Amino acid sequence: MPLKIGLELIDKGKLNYLSMDEGADDIKTLDLKHQAIQVSNFEASAETYYWKDGKYQSVTTGD
Repeated sequence: MPLKIGLELIDKGKLNYLSMDEGADDIKTLDLKHQAIQVSNFEASAETYYWKDGKYQSVTTGD
């Protein structure tokens, strides 16, 4: 069975992500203050989890 998911450590700094607002497919930029974790579902999607305001938040970084 082939591997279908991956984890990647993302360095702090600028991160481009997809805006999933209704009707928008814009690319936006987030300034990470700490490292983040990206979870990739190969050939499907990717979500990046980052620490902000005392909790983990996430953005879509691949589609």
